Amino acid sequence: MEQLLRILTPLGYRIVPMVPTGCLHLKSACTYLGRGFVLANPEWIDLSCVEAAEVIPVAPGESFAANALPLAGTLVYAAAFPSTQATLERLGFDLLALDTRELRKAESGVTCMSLIFEA
Repeated sequence: MEQLLRILTPLGYRIVPMVPTGCLHLKSACTYLGRGFVLANPEWIDLSCVEAAEVIPVAPGESFAANALPLAGTLVYAAAFPSTQATLERLGFDLLALDTRELRKAESGVTCMSLIFEA
């Protein structure tokens, strides 16, 4: 954390630690979707530091539903979370739902299987 503070603070960035509880990975607890929205499981992350975004809580019973990958105007998303998916679609997100059950065996999601390169 000290290295990030030293490097990014002079560039105008504010560094706020977010420590997930109940899961292994930050992006299992919350992901930024773009358009000013954060998808989150509030039981796994303290969202008090999220000031400039609207939080969309995952649906009850869909604890691992906070992992989404915004890509070229589409959210790549796990098909296993239909209630949260319906909420995202009502908010105007275009979703590409994928079967990720094998990834979830290792608490992995769509953000874990991606490397994004811009041309």
